[in-house]
Amino acid sequence: MQITTNQLAASLRKNLPKILVVYGEETLLQIEACQKIKRTAHERGYTDQKLLYADQTFDWNELELTVSNLSLFASKQIIDIRIPTGKPGTAGAKALQKLAESDLTDVIVLISISSFDRQIKNSKWFQKLDKNSLMINAQKISKFEFPSWITQKLSHQNQKVDRETIGFIIDRVEGNLLAASQEIEKLGLVLPTGRLSLDLVDQALRDVSRYDISDIGSSILTKDRRKFVKVTRSLEFEGTSPPLILWAITQEIRTILSVMIKVKKGITINEAVRTSRCWGLRKQTIPYLAKRISRSEIVSIIKNCHKTDLIIKGLSKSDPWDSLINLGLTIIDTFDKESLSEAV
Repeated sequence: MQITTNQLAASLRKNLPKILVVYGEETLLQIEACQKIKRTAHERGYTDQKLLYADQTFDWNELELTVSNLSLFASKQIIDIRIPTGKPGTAGAKALQKLAESDLTDVIVLISISSFDRQIKNSKWFQKLDKNSLMINAQKISKFEFPSWITQKLSHQNQKVDRETIGFIIDRVEGNLLAASQEIEKLGLVLPTGRLSLDLVDQALRDVSRYDISDIGSSILTKDRRKFVKVTRSLEFEGTSPPLILWAITQEIRTILSVMIKVKKGITINEAVRTSRCWGLRKQTIPYLAKRISRSEIVSIIKNCHKTDLIIKGLSKSDPWDSLINLGLTIIDTFDKESLSEAV
């Protein structure tokens, strides 16, 4: 059965299936769905949890052993299977198909797929799970749904804002759901309940942290290596999510690439900058970067971003935060060529 994350709460009130699969493009909605499922399972007596991280080195025999060898005296258990690439391989595909047909007792299996595409959706193992499990699609929230999502999040904190303030929050996070969620959580911590003015929200978000996620992009554009490292380490200490840091780093690269593509199509540099949402520091620096950075350099940076993403997802033993810092410094080195000295 297929449902969206919006339908999950109502579905769980009716029934807690033995197998649940959370997949889709929106990381935050995946995380929240998994947390909701685990809370519900815990309330219904599933107090033990077993985590199986199914990366490329995972032995899928461990899944069958975990399911079949539960002690007669063991309490009800949640088996949390995480498939970061969404591609379990031949052995994993067979194990998941067998799991879908199993008669499970005293166990809830929660499968989360961090990466998702059409190939995964059309695979035999996914289709088998689709027939025998509750499938929760963490689909992206469109720009038209974003305002109501923010309103709903604030209402859970007994807070309200007007349309202008919602627009301010959307511009601040540039459509990133994880960033929006963290900003809203900050408002819940530092501001009272009730209706909040734009000035109050703006001031609260400026004051709540020593460093802001936007400082990542500005330090890269100004080629300030020392500030970039300091901001990143500070945000790490504050518990900021690594995917959010990666988003902030890659945002500048995506914007430069957007401007480059539009200019190549014949659009003027000023119009390309305007339609790519460049303002402030971006408006000053990105036109220079788009003219002087080569396409091959951008491609190389994007490949490094992908490698860092895989590290964050646990597909490498490298440290995610060290990888993020190395990525940012590499980008700054690319920007900081002698021919770019006039850019800032």
